[in-house]
Amino acid sequence: MIHIADKNKRGKYKSAKTGTFLMKNPSKFTGNEAPVFKSQLEYLCMKYLDENPAVVQWGYETSYIKYLDKSSNPPKVRRYFIDFVAKIKIG
Repeated sequence: MIHIADKNKRGKYKSAKTGTFLMKNPSKFTGNEAPVFKSQLEYLCMKYLDENPAVVQWGYETSYIKYLDKSSNPPKVRRYFIDFVAKIKIG
């Protein structure tokens, strides 16, 4: 089930579907609160990670990488949030 967020709270693409992901297996999720997807592709990835029995644990935007943005004046240290991390059982 897709819960569509308020139209005023959408991302930069107005036609994108956004909302709170309702998990079937919340024990596999590592975050503190339900993740908010910003596109149909993120929703499909969350659904796959939540429902696939081989996925042991998954998280959404739980870690980041610091980088130097030289395009800003003066250059600034910014953070890139990694969309998904997952532990998958093999074999």
